[in-house]
Amino acid sequence: MTAAADGDRTALDPLFAALWPPVAGYARRFLADAALAEDVAQDALVKLFARLDQYDRERDALTWALTFATWECRTARRRLARRAETPESSDEAPA
Repeated sequence: MTAAADGDRTALDPLFAALWPPVAGYARRFLADAALAEDVAQDALVKLFARLDQYDRERDALTWALTFATWECRTARRRLARRAETPESSDEAPA
């Protein structure tokens, strides 16, 4: 994460490869919808990569990535609830 945040473009592919499995898995557990979870995980990582310059090197990279995923999951859940596609449930993250 540090190398990518410092502008090393060769670090982007390994960073994505490292972050995708835990972020996508987290989104699947949070949303219980595999297709939606994949979209949400992708949105979260796109936002993370757009803000790499803001990464605090003193913090854990995976925690930062899961923070993006949590916000995207909550947004997706609210969007579904507004459309009455699913009953609104707690915004609590999965255990």
